[in-house]
Amino acid sequence: MKERIRKVNGVKRVLCILLSVSMFVFVLYNIFWIAYTKHRFDPFTENIPKKSNAVILSENGISYSVAEPHYLHLNGNLSVVNESTHEGIIIWPNFPYGYTYAAVLITDVNSQQGKDIPHISIIQIDENGMWADDSGVFGEKEKSIVRERQTEIQTLIQLANEMWNLEEPQ
Repeated sequence: MKERIRKVNGVKRVLCILLSVSMFVFVLYNIFWIAYTKHRFDPFTENIPKKSNAVILSENGISYSVAEPHYLHLNGNLSVVNESTHEGIIIWPNFPYGYTYAAVLITDVNSQQGKDIPHISIIQIDENGMWADDSGVFGEKEKSIVRERQTEIQTLIQLANEMWNLEEPQ
């Protein structure tokens, strides 16, 4: 009987230790997440007012927005959008530093029931606005659209750099 009680107590002790370690790791990750998001994303929101849990600014026909990471996630993004064309760029701050860029472009228009429906593609670009998509999803058509819109893309990247100082190390 005593042997059985010892086994039960041993199992309870192991479970208690595992639960304690799990909780400790979870608390540590929460502290890390809070520190990381404050360090990485607070500088981006300094120049942009927060409205209804969204951080958006519209100036001269250009929308700037900051999507902070959701709870316990490390990926948020920045975007700069031309309000007249609805095309723009998305910038993902990488962990722990650096950025990944994508152009959001209308690559095709389908007509259905007398209405034009644009097909929007999110195409990876480099920090200079040049084609960098190696996903295999896009072909020469999309590549030529990126080349045609090169000046607009570079202008949006320049506006993002002016708004958020992306060229400086974060």
